[in-house]
Amino acid sequence: MAKTRTFIAINLPQEIKQELGNWVENIKKDINTGVKWVKPENFHLTLHFLGYLEEKQLEQVKTILQSSVFKTDIVLKIKKPDCFPNQNRPRVLFFKCEEKENNNLINLQQIIGQSLKHIGMEVDDRVWQIHLTFARVKMPIKLPTSFKKEIPDLKFKIKSIDLMKSVLRRTGPIYSIIESFPLKSIC
Repeated sequence: MAKTRTFIAINLPQEIKQELGNWVENIKKDINTGVKWVKPENFHLTLHFLGYLEEKQLEQVKTILQSSVFKTDIVLKIKKPDCFPNQNRPRVLFFKCEEKENNNLINLQQIIGQSLKHIGMEVDDRVWQIHLTFARVKMPIKLPTSFKKEIPDLKFKIKSIDLMKSVLRRTGPIYSIIESFPLKSIC
């Protein structure tokens, strides 16, 4: 039986992907080696990476997402570029994000995580930070001054939580939505 490589994510509106992609293009000029860039069309916020799942597990995850997506409005603001683990030895370059008013997204991520554990799935127990990865560093680099360049003032309302399929290719991953679970607006 074939397994599907999956993760749970929030997909960004196209105009946000385009703005962030333009910003990334500017710093790419100053970092020309040792970095694997995420294509703007693949920008997303990962809530949980699930790995390779069988059909029965996919159905269990769908049930969890259907029951976990609650009535709330979540607005995210994209703040600034940053990196893991630190700027002296960056391994992952990302945009820091924050909720505009509350912690509903963090709560939702934790609720989904607990439900996944309940059905026997492994979940990353590290404290989750809302971030949007735009590059992975493959060899030591020095971050250019352009890395500190201001990003546009960007915010967006989250409309859904998506169960995603990931197909790995030499040219980069191909992501597609298996099923989308709309948030129910309180407005």
